[in-house]
Amino acid sequence: MADHTLDELNEHGLTGENSTNLNGAFTVKKIEDLLPIPQGLPNPKFPSKTECSSTPSALEVELQMLEPIWFEAVCRENKGATVEQIQILVDIKLQQVRQLIPARWMAEKTFKSHCQMLEQIHDSLAQVLTTLQSNEIVYSSARIEEYQAQRAIQDWSTSRQPDFEASYQEASRAWYKPGNDPLTTPFTCIRDKFGSLIARYEYERSIRPALGGGDVGSGGSPNNSEPTPSCPTSCPVTMKQFNVSTRIDRFEGDLKDPNVMAIFTRWKSQWEALVEEMKTLPGFDTVLLFDKLQQVLSPLALKSVFHHPPASPHSYEAAMKDLCNKFEDPMAVRDYRLKCEAAKNSGDPLPEWKCGMVENYDQFKAWLRLQSAQLKQSTSRKRPSSPSMTETQPPMKKRLNESSCFICDPVSPSHRDGHQCDVKCRQCLGKRDKIDHHIVMCPLNKSRSAPLEKHRVGRQPFFKKNDGSTMSTKC
Repeated sequence: MADHTLDELNEHGLTGENSTNLNGAFTVKKIEDLLPIPQGLPNPKFPSKTECSSTPSALEVELQMLEPIWFEAVCRENKGATVEQIQILVDIKLQQVRQLIPARWMAEKTFKSHCQMLEQIHDSLAQVLTTLQSNEIVYSSARIEEYQAQRAIQDWSTSRQPDFEASYQEASRAWYKPGNDPLTTPFTCIRDKFGSLIARYEYERSIRPALGGGDVGSGGSPNNSEPTPSCPTSCPVTMKQFNVSTRIDRFEGDLKDPNVMAIFTRWKSQWEALVEEMKTLPGFDTVLLFDKLQQVLSPLALKSVFHHPPASPHSYEAAMKDLCNKFEDPMAVRDYRLKCEAAKNSGDPLPEWKCGMVENYDQFKAWLRLQSAQLKQSTSRKRPSSPSMTETQPPMKKRLNESSCFICDPVSPSHRDGHQCDVKCRQCLGKRDKIDHHIVMCPLNKSRSAPLEKHRVGRQPFFKKNDGSTMSTKC
């Protein structure tokens, strides 16, 4: 149901009591002339003077109580409007609310009855679980308790839970007050309580001999006959009956948590493994898969996917895409891995980067630029200061790898004879006669100890032959 705003009223010139439309054909004097009749709803009956003079009904009393509440809400949304304009918007909103109040009352009554019934079922299941955890029960008693619990859980999964969710959605669509729906809290609480209780029951069933077909305590013996209809071996679980809340933790989706990206990455891997398992169940459907996804999301994370239609087969893929776009940043993870590999090759590893929110990606890029500058400065300073340090220097192969260019990295067998790429020496950046040479043979290298030739402006390295004579190499 569309709400009328101040901009729409100003656009059509309907901002006062005696305003006209665009063609100037009529004058609006009643608020019911502005009210659109919603599709599928009967025409609203406005109270007459005789009805107003009589005792007000519960609906009229509710509307009178809602008028100041909606007046404040409309004032907050339209701060520059006059009192007359705000009153027009409030009257239109109250006429729309008039159609929602009866539907809300009926849906809320149904929802509360479901809550009361589910609370009783939950208490019965909790009592059964307490009995199963006792070490004094005999085999026959344990089998009876198991059968009752299995029937209650199956009834919850097949009929109670869908009816409970349908009543909540119907009541939420008819919510007529500003702010959040108060029924969200009991709905989430009951759903989580049932998920936790069923998970505890499955755990007790896996460790108790009576629940697995053995003895409990000192009484009775295991029954080797065919399993009962409540046993999962005779009744395979379908996609609709599969309870995902007992298999995976709920994703909170709190962006204020600095580790939300890492939490989402772990949760996503667990969820994808669970989806592969659900694809093997009978009755698999993407519509049911989207419903299972909503069951393992907190109300805060559910806001990111709640706008998708529940009956559409494409809603699941769109919802997962929205979650990845909001809580995952693959570019940051990829760049961080590349920088870590480069840091391992240079021998100067980067400090540990803690995953944060998506908004911290700009800070992460600035951190990478700073670390790259520090790495360049540290590699330029790590040079031998005198020939007497040759004994303490690393092997020749490691020194060549550290002083190689960015294209030939990490290993090139022809480093001693010079680079084979088009990039010049990073010490002189190719300014030395435009000749490709190694950084160890560069005249600008401060590690050289031999003098240069007189006819050359810059310095030139000298190397000794095996017979003791010297040999100069031009660069």
